[in-house]
Amino acid sequence: MKNRRGIHTSLREAFSGLFIYLFLVLYICASIAAVIGICSLFFDPYDYPLIVALAEVGTLFVISFFISVIAGVVYRTRKLEMMNKLVTFPGEWNYNWQGGYSIIVFLILHIVTFFRSVSLLQLGKYLYRRHHTNNKDVGSNRANVPPIFQEVYYILWIIFLVMQLETGWFNELVFGLDIYFIIESLTWILYYSVFRRFFEERYSIYHVLEHLPLVLMLIPMQAVAYARVVSHQNPDLTWKDVLVVMLGQAENNLILFSCIGFLYSAIVISMILSMFPTENVKRGNPDTIIVGAGDVVKCRLLPAMLRRMQRIPENKRGKIRIYDLKSGEQISSWEEEQVNTMWGALHLPKEEKIHSVFDLINSKNPAGEQVSWICTPSDTHWYYLELLRGRSEFVVVEKPITSRIDELERYREFIESEYRNQTFFLSYYLLEKALPLTFLARPRRLYLKYLSGYDKDGNQILDEKRSQNMIGECYERYLGGGEVRRFSMTIIEKSETRKLPRGGQLVETFMHNCIIASLFAGLPSTWTDVHFKSLRDDSIEMIARGRNRMSIHLLLQKDSRKQQEQSAEILMENNGKLMRIQADLTKKNAVIYAEKEEFSFGVKEQFLGKYDVQCAMVYDCFENGVRTAEVDGLYNQIETLEWLMNLEKKEAR
Repeated sequence: MKNRRGIHTSLREAFSGLFIYLFLVLYICASIAAVIGICSLFFDPYDYPLIVALAEVGTLFVISFFISVIAGVVYRTRKLEMMNKLVTFPGEWNYNWQGGYSIIVFLILHIVTFFRSVSLLQLGKYLYRRHHTNNKDVGSNRANVPPIFQEVYYILWIIFLVMQLETGWFNELVFGLDIYFIIESLTWILYYSVFRRFFEERYSIYHVLEHLPLVLMLIPMQAVAYARVVSHQNPDLTWKDVLVVMLGQAENNLILFSCIGFLYSAIVISMILSMFPTENVKRGNPDTIIVGAGDVVKCRLLPAMLRRMQRIPENKRGKIRIYDLKSGEQISSWEEEQVNTMWGALHLPKEEKIHSVFDLINSKNPAGEQVSWICTPSDTHWYYLELLRGRSEFVVVEKPITSRIDELERYREFIESEYRNQTFFLSYYLLEKALPLTFLARPRRLYLKYLSGYDKDGNQILDEKRSQNMIGECYERYLGGGEVRRFSMTIIEKSETRKLPRGGQLVETFMHNCIIASLFAGLPSTWTDVHFKSLRDDSIEMIARGRNRMSIHLLLQKDSRKQQEQSAEILMENNGKLMRIQADLTKKNAVIYAEKEEFSFGVKEQFLGKYDVQCAMVYDCFENGVRTAEVDGLYNQIETLEWLMNLEKKEAR
């Protein structure tokens, strides 16, 4: 059954890819035929290939922009959704260095973005993701485009150019297509070998080896295309002559090709060098700074850090320094007994006083190996993130990332920058209390490090390999390919005494209900039949319909008179069989009831303290170079916050 399903999936992907390629052929032929036709009214296109090239690029850009505007109106987002999906726009940090702007770099990066926005390959990737994306994708909100997609795309171009050589086939449309191939392939080579580092550093799902064969194939094909384009003026110029010129053997009047040849040679050599094996040296324990000294730091974060340090050798324990507006306060005066006991027993370097946050703001020199935690009020998170991202190797941001709707767009730009995988976004429920459910929806290997199966007597299985195999087999047997029919989650906690940011409990705590639900039901913005039975700070209750009409019931209550409860229940169907998942979020475990069997697993005993999992996960990502985008708590957080903030704004009117 599984093999048959895999065959059906492969055939579906193959046919969808075929239709996408067919659409791209029709789209580019129709567009370029129109451009050539219009140009022919004013001049002979063969005499002015550069003007034809600019006309092609401009026309394709106008079409993409127009469709993107229409999509924004249709989906009521008022944004250039399609343009944002086609290309990654450069962030301000790419051309603003320490408060100074580089006009030249600004122009270069935006020119590259402009040319990528008219790429057929980018359009094909966009269509592929639209067709294949579903919210069960564990890595991101969009499907990954396999390497074979772009390989087949350029192989089709190569076949097209070789056919021209063999048959002598040439007309105005072919002339225009050859010009377009030169533009797109040159942009592709420069972007993936040079500019991607500045747009999406370490974001590629491909290995560098995937790009090298294409580079080596595309350079000769560019020579073929150029020879065909200029054959009208110079019929004696062969593609071999052009290739020699492109590789640096240029005459005095072809200095441009000499520069391109030098660049191509440097690109190929650098790509080959980058493929030589390197040894990753594991980092030592870094120094830690914490910005903020509120209850989260006193009662959760600092105790978790100290518990973690108890498990590592003394010579690998870095210093901990805390910054806050309340400078000078003695940490030893804090009432948390476990903080005082552990702090003294660990023999940490003397940093017992809270330092002034203004010392941090005014410091100019970046630190060495340092992890910075931002645990300030949510409306100040962005300020400190901008402050620390150039000064610390790794920055950790408490949830919610912000309580200001105007900052969400900044975060969207930030996560596309080179700093994304140097930043870890926390989420107490997603990464700790509901980690078993998070794993079921996003089966990440790193999560298994903190999870354990339990035997029939409810005891943790200590054998690591046996435990992981049990969890993996349970997922494959019961949950793989299943559909969720009902999701409910309840949080009943003591009444709140602290001052909350704008949005109150809707943004502060109910966000957790929505994010965990979104793992199984899709983004809140896609939910239908949304109805709030109550929408007060002390009681928020909502029912809705998620993906495939699954029912959703979410409840948050802040009431000291009621017994505290943090739980979730999921009803699933797999191959016609129903199963139930019951999660106790206080104990951080889950039980799967299926086929008259029970299987239970949860967070390991050594990570049951508050913030233990998140604390360990942060330093694991830092020390081992784990991509934070794959495992941290930003999953659906921006989209969920935007939905809740718009809801709060609507209710306030």
